[in-house]
Amino acid sequence: MDREFVEPEFATNLARAASRYWKFSSFEFVRWFENAVFRVTIEGQTGYLRITPSVRRSAVQIACELNILVFLHSKDFGATYPIATQQGDSFVQLQHGENYYFVCVLAECIGTDFMFEPPKDIFQFHFNCGAKMAELHQLLRQVQKTFKIDRFDWTNDRWSRFNELVPSKEHAAWKTYEEMKAWWPTLSRNLEKQLIHGDFTVKNLRYTGVNIHLFDFDGCCEHWIGYEIACFLHYFRQKRSDSGKQIVQKFLEGYSSISAISDSLLESIPQFGKMKLLRSYIVLIEEWGLSNLPPEKELVLESRRRELETAEGWRYAIGA
Repeated sequence: MDREFVEPEFATNLARAASRYWKFSSFEFVRWFENAVFRVTIEGQTGYLRITPSVRRSAVQIACELNILVFLHSKDFGATYPIATQQGDSFVQLQHGENYYFVCVLAECIGTDFMFEPPKDIFQFHFNCGAKMAELHQLLRQVQKTFKIDRFDWTNDRWSRFNELVPSKEHAAWKTYEEMKAWWPTLSRNLEKQLIHGDFTVKNLRYTGVNIHLFDFDGCCEHWIGYEIACFLHYFRQKRSDSGKQIVQKFLEGYSSISAISDSLLESIPQFGKMKLLRSYIVLIEEWGLSNLPPEKELVLESRRRELETAEGWRYAIGA
């Protein structure tokens, strides 16, 4: 079984300790990867208890993320928000052994899960997602003007550990990584770069009619807008039919209905798509390893390697 679905003992103990602060009587394990997550009920409201190791995020970074969510909630944006403790705190620090963890509870996003029930009007859905992303980017620009942003640098989000995580024998990954390293310095720091969600995908949203509701802002940091768009399109990258192409175009139309997409931004999306693909490959290697894998996982990794060796899919993504 993948580590993601194995409930670690330390997290169970911390969830039990957290119940004193939020007064929930029971908790249900959901997943454990970068954070441990449990489903809880607090005064009839469903929430998600998130446990973050202090080696991964600092107290200042956690507080900044939650402040951003409070700001978005105040604007009726449609995103998760922190549920305060009985004492009124947005998160608490707990200890297990010699390690420290930051614990918060985030409200459940209402709506339907795309992964289990795709909407009937898929093109309208993607238009709405594009508009939602653009609206988010506008609000996050306001956030940056409202208070100091203390989040991690995007280069520390796995890229700084590439040598450690990816063996030199992974030639396609290393070739792409060297290409990315040469490309990043050519991008202007002021060119379409700002605070973004960091993982705006169909896995991290719910929908009700035309409304889109977002969660999982753990990856929120200052980054390029092109990367944010590429993250969303990543899930649909292998569609080669006319409908697949239309999905991409509808998303971009939705974004453009709120905020203009410059030619330079549009041209950057294929390369950012390749960057997202490489990052997803790193995540799989970190989670699965490379030894003694079952055939189905070997096939997934081999498919990723083939994708990294060609740029065709990324040109197709923007209709080129």
